[in-house]
Amino acid sequence: MKTLYFISTLKLGLLWALLVALPCVQTLMAQYSNRNIIITPPQKLSEGEEDNEIVILKDKIAFVDRTGKDTCAVFYYKKHNPYYKPQLPKFSIGSISSDRGGFERYDLSKLTQKEVVALYGLQNMPEPVPSDFKFGHVRLWNSAVAKSNIVIVQFVAQFNGWCAPKQEHNCGGELLMAHKNTFIALNNKGEVIWKWYDYYNHADLELTENGAYLGISYGTIAEDYAGPFWPVGVQIVETATLTTIFKQDLGQVMPFGVYGNIFVVSLGGGKDTRVLTKFDTDKRIVYTLPVKDSEWATRFTKRNYKPLDRGFVWGGKTYLWDRDFKQTPFNQPLKLQQP
Repeated sequence: MKTLYFISTLKLGLLWALLVALPCVQTLMAQYSNRNIIITPPQKLSEGEEDNEIVILKDKIAFVDRTGKDTCAVFYYKKHNPYYKPQLPKFSIGSISSDRGGFERYDLSKLTQKEVVALYGLQNMPEPVPSDFKFGHVRLWNSAVAKSNIVIVQFVAQFNGWCAPKQEHNCGGELLMAHKNTFIALNNKGEVIWKWYDYYNHADLELTENGAYLGISYGTIAEDYAGPFWPVGVQIVETATLTTIFKQDLGQVMPFGVYGNIFVVSLGGGKDTRVLTKFDTDKRIVYTLPVKDSEWATRFTKRNYKPLDRGFVWGGKTYLWDRDFKQTPFNQPLKLQQP
């Protein structure tokens, strides 16, 4: 009887332990259930710190020891770009580069729509490719942004239509619904922390000064062959865990500005209005202040700006975050008020 009692007690204990741990298990499963996200387990990253400079170049990122000036690791864009297909011929219009990256075009005109969809995994698009759309070329962008001891690489695939003689419909422009990105985070040793594949939408990236948060202003205002536009808004992600701490569609959004560990952006607030918006990643609070376009033109474009500990002086007027701005926690919907 004692043996049966012990086994019964053990089973109840194990069941109770499982029930207690279930929320944690569910959280982990939810975090890693997205098949487009691959996070490197901590035990597979090397221990200790290295004083390496992250050097962003045209075709690669170099990780250079600040003392000995030796290159410790190199990340080549083309080698790690999931959208680069070496079998495709280059498009006749060549390529271009900038300080943060560049792009190249590749010809798709010899492939059928079905072949392009299979080659680039476009089966998972939010909507199917229009039946009358013929792919002309793909433009591959690469760029990178680095702060503190982390660098985020962005690979972009933009698909443009083919133009037949006298063709007017579905010709030349980008198929926005197929616009997708891959983000890869590396530490200053050149080790991959995580990969985030196939983020469908236009996306501009910025990092806070401490490298702890990635800001994504997503969406675009342009015509698409399918009719509907991509959603436009803001997403903020913890770079260490790839956890989203803020995400909301917000209509018209300008690219981020970064001041320390704060994201600042101008949002569309309605007719003749814009909203000055500050995302405080430490406090997890959004500060918003609506401004009429006429006031913006006279006060906010003169660049006579003076920062304060609790706000700023702009155009001779003092603005305090806690007094003049509406405050909304990250975990609540952001409502853009009128001036």
